[in-house]
Amino acid sequence: MPGRAIAYEHKGNTTEQLMPFENAYGNGGLLTTVGDLLIWNRALTAGKLGPFVTAKLQEAAKLKDGRTLNYARGLFLDRHHGLTEISHSGSTAGYSAWLARYPDNSLSVAILCNGTDALPNSRVMAVENLYLPAQAPEASASKPPALAEWYASRRDGTLFHIVKAADGSMTAGRMAVAAIARGVRIGGVTLTLLPDGHLEGSSEGDPYELVPKKAWVPGAADLARLAGRYESDEARAVLIVAVKGGALTITPEDRPSFTRTLAPAYTDVFASQDMTARIWRDAKGGIDGLILSNERVWALPFERRKEPGKMASPLSDRG
Repeated sequence: MPGRAIAYEHKGNTTEQLMPFENAYGNGGLLTTVGDLLIWNRALTAGKLGPFVTAKLQEAAKLKDGRTLNYARGLFLDRHHGLTEISHSGSTAGYSAWLARYPDNSLSVAILCNGTDALPNSRVMAVENLYLPAQAPEASASKPPALAEWYASRRDGTLFHIVKAADGSMTAGRMAVAAIARGVRIGGVTLTLLPDGHLEGSSEGDPYELVPKKAWVPGAADLARLAGRYESDEARAVLIVAVKGGALTITPEDRPSFTRTLAPAYTDVFASQDMTARIWRDAKGGIDGLILSNERVWALPFERRKEPGKMASPLSDRG
């Protein structure tokens, strides 16, 4: 494709190409421009897809218990600066994107990025702040809250890593953590600090709770015991776990270039930039396997294989 932007990933002081090679079309794999994305937004605003389709694309979903989510059909419905925001983000390999529309203000924002550290969400907010009416500043906390280094979602085990700098500032991932009157704000997400030290938030209208965890430092022998071959009958995949340079690594057998380094988080849990791995132990504390999760897959078990055998269920406790 002439003129296609190459995607990149920054690793320390080096930059490497990180291109997607896939054959998915429609739900992904599309090549476009910010100009074409703005044409799409104008079509939605003008109802050019017809009244039925236009309305249904922006109709909030409802759960059986009556709760309304902020997700419609491929679009998120939110409020920003006190105004209606209709948006969606996306990413694959080193590419990331954000498209937002503010129908009450006739404003659309489209951003396409070709680097893993580009953070389109924060760039969109910077543009929005130039063109949307100013909103009242959120009340700041009198002092930064006492936060743990690690938090795990009670629902699915998703990890939040809070990094505290020498100057007192905090980050989670590549987003700043700001102390507010009722808790903290990470990027565009507000988390309420509960009396027991837990953090409470909401994703697409679905509430979740983050439990503080104590950081874990496994010894060299602990890491060595994890090395081996792990298989998932469900995913028909094989992972090779090894210790390299004093760190645990995980590599798909059929993709040797896709090695991930796993850093210890809390007891029996490791994390990389895009996945978490929890040790699956037997009743005596031996290692039966690993349970992997990322933002799209929760608790996928990989059995440590010495000989073929039927897997027991490791899903009684995801926390």
